[in-house]
Formats: sequence, structure tokens, C-alpha cells
Amino acid sequence: MPSLSPGDRIRLRRLLSVLIFFLITGIGVFYYNRHKEDFQLITTVSVSALVILFFLRLTLVLCYGFQVKILTDHYNLDLGFSQWFGLSRLTNFTNLLLPLGGGTSVKAVYLKRFHNLRYSSFIASNAIGSIIKILIISLFSSILLFFLGGRSGMLLLTITGAVFTGTLTFLFLAHGIRRYLPPSLGYLKTIIEEWRLIRKDHKTIMKLIILNCFVFITFSLEIYTAYRVFSIKVSPVPSGVIASFTMFSGVLHLVPAGLGVTEAVFLAISTVCSLGINAGLHVALLRRVIGTVLTLVFAPFFAHKLLQQAHKAREINENPSSHL
Repeated sequence: MPSLSPGDRIRLRRLLSVLIFFLITGIGVFYYNRHKEDFQLITTVSVSALVILFFLRLTLVLCYGFQVKILTDHYNLDLGFSQWFGLSRLTNFTNLLLPLGGGTSVKAVYLKRFHNLRYSSFIASNAIGSIIKILIISLFSSILLFFLGGRSGMLLLTITGAVFTGTLTFLFLAHGIRRYLPPSLGYLKTIIEEWRLIRKDHKTIMKLIILNCFVFITFSLEIYTAYRVFSIKVSPVPSGVIASFTMFSGVLHLVPAGLGVTEAVFLAISTVCSLGINAGLHVALLRRVIGTVLTLVFAPFFAHKLLQQAHKAREINENPSSHL
């Protein structure tokens, strides 16, 4: 089979980026048609309330993208906005379809392909980011559950307290136990090896801690606002507790986009907080619809943008003289 000329390869890549744009758009339309009845919930909410909720969710979306920026800055990649934000949205779109954090693999493959960042390094650093997130969530939730009280609250406090102690112990001691782990725990060894390097980068760690504190506060405010939209009185404490356990379920990525799992956790904690199942269901669905709308709006555009940038970088590498 004859090899393609540089010009043909460039045209092929451009065609591929356009095809991917339309493919993602088509999948988005298909997803909307399959879940149209959920999206109709938006029509029952006032415009002013929707603006506030969209703003809060957009803030969270930017934060999730900025975590990509923080982690990649550790490797001196210096990604631009369209890259770190675009990778975050493409990841979220992929998670609508694939379980177990399939979107993380998309980020890792892109960064390996176009920025020469080792696949294992990014996967491990992303896991470390999740561990720090769990640490912050469990700390906040433990404090809030202490004030919430009640038998169920104390049981949840025991769980979050154990999670906080476990993650804190891991971050303090993991770098010294790698050699004692059996070969079957290769993935854990990779995370620990990456942690041995990242733990010395105090600037990155502090940024991750501050970012996750801000995410937790914004997430709690979003849930508080969503309940108020349906005229349900709720205080900051149960809003924060619901936020923390919803974030816990989001970290696990057991099913595509946490579909069903996130709602189940949301309803269970809403019941513990005496807010009712029906109210919790409406709030959970409203949050998912708003988040999905933002994903379907941003993902096709930024997927196209990422491919354009990747192709441009490759063109420069293949034909450096033409860009002088």
C-alpha cells in the first residue's frame, strides 16, 4: 500500500477531526432523545434559578478542568485553556458512555500521544489527585456529620472518619512501604512511586488541596440552591453532607457517568437528612440534566479544537521549515 504524502496526511487528519466532531454531536443527540423526559424537568424551573444553577455547575466544570492543569503543570507541560478544559469536557463526555473512569484513559492517551507524558504517570497522578480529593471530602463530611448528629449520622461519621484516617495514613506513609508490597499490587506500586515524586512538589499539593476545598463549597452551594428551587427548606449542614457523599460516588466511576449510583447515594443521604425521597429525586435529576447539557454543549467543540491543535503541532514537527 503506497504511503501518503505529507499533504494527504494533513488533509486526512483534518477530515478525521471533522468526523469526530459530528460523531460526538450525533451521540449527544442520541443521548438526549433517550433521556428527553429528564431534560423536560428544566422547563419547570424559573429562568433566574436556572441561571444560578448553570453558573454554579460551570464553576465546578472549570475546577475539574483546572485539576488537569495542576497535575500536568507538575510535568511542565503548560497546557493552554482549550487543552485542559477541553480534555476535562471530553473526559466527562466519555464517562457518559464508559464505566470505571474510561474518560481518564482518554486524557492519558492524548497526553502520551501529543505531549509525551507517560501513560502510567498520568494515570497514577490522577489517582493521587482523587486520593487528595477523598481526603478533603472525608474531612469536611466528618465535621458536618458531627453537627448533624443522630444514629445514622454517627454511623456515617464512623465511615468518613475511617476514610479520612486511611487516606491521611496513606499519604504520610505510602512512600516508605512500596518495597514491602507483593508483585500482584503493581498498580498500587505505580501510584506510590509517583507519589514519592509528587509529595516533594509542595506547590502542586497545596493547589490540589485549595481547589478541592473550593469544589466542595461550590458543590454544597449548588445542592442547597437546587433544593431551594423546589421550595424545600434545607440548611448548609445537610447540603454539605449530601455533597460529600455524592462526590464520593463520583470518584468511584462504577457505571457510565455514575448513572443510577449517584442518584441512589443522593436519595439515601437525603433520607438520612430528613429531606424526603421525592425532593431528593427531583434535585438529583435536575443536577444531572444541567451537567449533561453543559457536557453535550462543550464536548464536540473542544474535541474538534483539541484535534486541530494536535494536528497543527504535528504539521510543525513534520515540516518545520514551512513554519519559520
